[in-house]
Parts: sequence; structure tokens; C-alpha cells
Amino acid sequence: MMIACMDGQIARGAVAMGFQPWVPQQENNWEIRVVMLLSLLFQVLLIFLGPMRKRSSSPLLRFAVWSSYLLADWVADLALGLILNSMGVIGGGGSSSPIIFAFWTPFLLLHLGGPDTITSYSLEDNELWLRHLIGLLFELSSVIVIFGCSVRGNPMILATVLIVVVGVIKYCERTYSLYRGSIKGFSNNMPQRDFKPRVSYSSIEARAFDIFRLLQPFFMEMTISTQKLKMVWDIFRDDIKPSKALKMIELELNFVYDIMYTKAAVAHSRAGWVLRFICSGCIVSALAIFFSHDKGGMKRVDVSITFALLLGALALDVAAMAMFLFSDRAAVFLQESRRFKWLGRLTSAERRVWRPRRWSETTSRLNLISDCLGEPQHHSTWRRWLMMAKMRSIAKKLRDLFFIWHKKQLSDPEEEEELPPLLDFIFRGVKDDAVECRSDMRKIWGVCNSRGERVLERLKSGIMNSRDYEWLMRSVKKDDFDEQLLTWHIATDICLLDDGGAEELTKRRRLISETLSEYLLYLLVKQSEMVSAKMGVWLSRYQDTRDHVKKFLANQGLDHDGARRQLQGRLDSVDRRDMSVLFDAIHIADFLMQLPQGPRWELVSGVWKEMLTYTATKCRATTHIRQLNRGGELITLVWLLRENMGAGELQLAKISSGQPG
Repeated sequence: MMIACMDGQIARGAVAMGFQPWVPQQENNWEIRVVMLLSLLFQVLLIFLGPMRKRSSSPLLRFAVWSSYLLADWVADLALGLILNSMGVIGGGGSSSPIIFAFWTPFLLLHLGGPDTITSYSLEDNELWLRHLIGLLFELSSVIVIFGCSVRGNPMILATVLIVVVGVIKYCERTYSLYRGSIKGFSNNMPQRDFKPRVSYSSIEARAFDIFRLLQPFFMEMTISTQKLKMVWDIFRDDIKPSKALKMIELELNFVYDIMYTKAAVAHSRAGWVLRFICSGCIVSALAIFFSHDKGGMKRVDVSITFALLLGALALDVAAMAMFLFSDRAAVFLQESRRFKWLGRLTSAERRVWRPRRWSETTSRLNLISDCLGEPQHHSTWRRWLMMAKMRSIAKKLRDLFFIWHKKQLSDPEEEEELPPLLDFIFRGVKDDAVECRSDMRKIWGVCNSRGERVLERLKSGIMNSRDYEWLMRSVKKDDFDEQLLTWHIATDICLLDDGGAEELTKRRRLISETLSEYLLYLLVKQSEMVSAKMGVWLSRYQDTRDHVKKFLANQGLDHDGARRQLQGRLDSVDRRDMSVLFDAIHIADFLMQLPQGPRWELVSGVWKEMLTYTATKCRATTHIRQLNRGGELITLVWLLRENMGAGELQLAKISSGQPG
């Protein structure tokens, strides 16, 4: 095929100086120019949108990343096909394309290699690394065919070869990164058995990176040795401040994200840095060759597109190098290196000025009563009321209509403490659990499986009699966790009629209880895979409970507080057999409302803390990791915090298998 193509060129006698096409340039090749620019555009979008997805839970952003990720490869393949089709003999017809199109072809190979900030959209994409490798053979063969057909009349042979080298490197980098993020690749790159952490640490990033290396098998749901577990606890330290502890957890999850979803496995290796300089050098050389060459035979639009492709490739390379230079992984290397310590100080100063989020730092929330009140009725009065209401009321009703909203609970600028109250509350609770487990390893099973029993046991004296204690204990030991969650969610919502009193601590516990109650209900309904494998059963129970509450509140024109008052103390109006969840919730709320505000919210917040940690521990590691490219979840931080402090599933597995702690 290549020989026939070259013979055709000789027959046409089109060998000339400059950019003279071997056949007259076609006017109908505009689609090639368009798709080349589109391919470059998608690379620009992906390099900047890719890192944003770990910092945002916005569905719109996820859609933008997903569509750009899919269209980038599709457009590059389309452009390659169009160029092949325009190459005269290869296309099976008499038409051909200008030689400049042959120079553009290796840029498509470069684009198929993708930007450094995103290699896979989901974990499942990593498992397709072998298919991606086979794809390289087909793409490269197409580039070679096009290059061979244009070699006799192409004055840009050297520049084309340079871009081919860059394209092959980029494509191989992406394939290797996909392999490293796959189960097989991740498992084959575990730290050696004799891996030992540093004796001392100059940065929190280095401590987090060593813990990440030690816990690598755990992220793939494998067990790790007791010796490595103790190393993790020694690095994390019991006396660590809450703010530093949460930062270390964020760093560890960020290292996991980089390995699973970016080219970090390549970029932060010695070979990776060498390849970066080779690629940049090749692009600069190709740019210099094109800049110095006579372009008299080219259309102005083709000159502009070629410069855009060259400068775009160089800019993307520089941007990727800058992003990785200021990354957490680079900070570990630079701050531990003697030769580049000055650069480490520079990047540290930059991070102190500008601190990008490592996850969304938001909690999505769902309220059952808001859901019931917010569903539109099948009559026009709802729309008429919306039109007449004030803007504030419209916003509130719309919030209730969609009933799930993102509320910035974790970064209140008015809080002057090291950590927002919610995170501080969770950290101290997990730390208490870890201390209890260290003092008696036999308690680890109870700590990991408690859903409110431990706080009830601790607070039972003085605030409840034995009968109330036994009845409440049954409510947190239900066989079905979803039933317990729904029951306590409704009970907590009814108790919110009380403003929490004057004490600051009580008000905080009240707010924490409300946040965790609505957050866990959101996980149950919208992220059911994080709570249980029985998604259908859980959703069915939620829908049944919602229907019962909606039926109970029907046709009364109530707002949220009015609905709470309507539910409070109405046990006589609820059928226990048909509405068991609602009946138990009202019963619990009635008991809680009789308690003093301090003990009440201490009890409720403690129950929700135990339900949160129970859910975090029972969720699979791979399910947690899947959330990292969607902005992350608070429950994932709780999960890894427990493992770091020795109060999680890893320690439970050691005790269950009979290994010493």
C-alpha cells in the first residue's frame, strides 16, 4: 500500500520546494481542519477539568468531564480517519490532501495519549489498559502509512518524526498509567516487604505518603501485616492535632486518586521526568523547524492551525509540568531532597498562599419531611403560589421540591477553631474509639459494629430507667440498618423543634445531629452502594416510609415546623403494624423530648456518630475510591481516619484471624 502510494506521487511529479501538495489542495477538506482544532480543544478542557472533578460534586462538572473524555478520543479517531480518506490512493479514490495534513497526523497520536491530569474516568477504565495498548498499534500504523505516503513531497520530515516520538511517548504513558491503576498493576507495585518508613519527617506530605505506601494493599481490599499496621500507627501518632490528622487523610486519599485516575505513576518517576524533557524538547524543535521554513505554498488558515497545534502541545506540556511540580507527590520529593530543597521551599510558600481543596468539602443532605412536603401536587395552586410568593419563599420551596442540596458545612469562615465543629466532633470520637481499642483489643469488634449501643451504655445512668434503656437499645440493634436509620432520622427531625437551648455545646451537638442525620439518609437513598449491596430493598423501604409520612401529613398545608408539630406526640394516630418506622420514630422523639437538652443532644449526636463510623467501616474500599473522582465523601475520610488510628476493619480482621495486635 505504501509503495503504491509513493508510486502515485512520483507519477504526479509533485516533488517541489516548500509546502507544495503532491496533488492540488482540495477545498472540501474543511472538516479536517475543524476536527483538528476540536481535538486540541478537548485536550485543553481535560487538562483543567480533570483535577476539578476531585474538588467538586457538581453533576454538571461530571457531565462536562465525562463528555470531554469520551469525545476527545472519538474526535481524534475521526480526524485520523478523515486524513486517511483524503490521502488519494489510500482512500480508494482520486482525491488527496495537502502535505501539511500529514504533519498534523502525529498530533492526533499525542492527543490520544491524553493530558497528564486524567487517564481514566472511572476505575473500570483502568481494566481496559490492554485494549488501549492494542489500539496504539492500529493508531501508529495509520500514522506510519500517512507519513509514508507523504515522505517524497514533505519538507517537514524531521519535524513530523519528532512529533511522532512525542505521540508514542504520550500514548505509552497513558497505557502504563491505566495499567498501574488496574487491579493487576496496583497489586504488582506494592511496597517491598522490607519497606521501612523514614526515621524522621520534614513535612506532613512525607508522613502521609509513607502511610499511603504501607496501606496500598488495603486499598485493593487485601490484608496487610501486623508489623505494617503498627508502622502506620507510629507515623500517624496519637498526639496528632485534629487539623493535621484530617490533612494527612486528605493527602493519602489524594495519592490514591493520582495513581488511579492520572499519570502520576509515570510523571513522578525518574523516567517520567526524563520523558517530560524529551517531549518538550521535541515539540520546541518541531516548532523551530516549522517557524523557519518557507510557508509560501500554504494557506494562511493551515499555518494558523499548525502553530495552534504546536503551541498548544507545548503549553499543555508546560501546564502539566507545573501542576505536577506543585503537587503533593512532588512536595514529598522536593522537601526530602538536598539538591532541590530550594525548590521545595518555593512550592511550600506557594501552597501557603494558595491552598486548593483536595476534595469537595461539602456534605450532600436529604430530609424526608422536606421530600414529602416538596413534591408538586397535581393541581395548579402550587404554581400560582410560586408566582405570588416572595423570592425567599420560592428559594425555600424549590429547595424542598428537589429535597437534596449541597450545603457548605465543613468550611464555615466564621469558625475560628482549627477544625469546623463537625470534623472536630468526628475526629475526637474516632480517637476515643482508637484509645479504647488499644487498651483492650477485644473491644475492637464492638467498636466497629456499634450503631449507638456504646453511647447508650455510657449515658444510661441518670437520664433513663432500665425499661427505657432496653427499649432504646432495641431501636439501635434492629436487624435492618436502613430501618434504624430512617427511624432515628425522623425522630431527630422532630426533636429539631427545640432550638437547642442557650449552651454553645448543646447547639453544636444539635447542628451536628441534624447534619449527620440528613447526610446518612442521602447516602442511603442516593449513594446506596456505600451503605449496602441491597439497594433495591433499602430504596423500597424509604419510599414506603415517605408514602406513610406523606399520607399522615396530607392536605394540611403545613410547613416544615408544622409537619414536625403534627408528628410529635401522635402515637395514637399511627398504625403500628402498617407504619412501624413512623410509629417507632415518634415514640423515640417523645422520649427524647422529655430529656434535658444537654443529655438529649449528647445522646442523639453520639448515636449518629456511631452510625456514621459503622457505615464507613462496612463500605468496601473500592467503593470509597470510586467516590474520589466525584468530589469525595465525608464518609471516606472517616473510613481512612479509623484505619490510620487503629479502630477500623484492618484491626478487626487481625483480631478475627487470631493474629496478635
